Amino acid sequence: MPAGRHQLGRIPVQRAFTTATSAELDAVLVLTASSDPWVVKLLEEACRHGKAIAIADTARDQFNSVSFSADTAGVVFGDAAASTDGILGLLPAHRVWERLGCVQAG
Repeated sequence: MPAGRHQLGRIPVQRAFTTATSAELDAVLVLTASSDPWVVKLLEEACRHGKAIAIADTARDQFNSVSFSADTAGVVFGDAAASTDGILGLLPAHRVWERLGCVQAG
């Protein structure tokens, strides 16, 4: 992927939800809620594919639009800093293997 021009703390931002598919992403960090149905689609796909998901407090309303629950493995909530830290902690495993019960971590 091309290097991002924007940074979120120490994380380069490389794609917006309008230009990405969940297959391209290692994780999804939602900082603001959106009424765009593509955001829900991206979150649902990311959840099914075992990707880490972080939803900042400022985007908590977005969570009301998805089918997975707040206690789903690999879904973190908090302020922007806590959400970012939470997702960075999940990235080394590449997937949230607990969510993919039928697949064994390699």
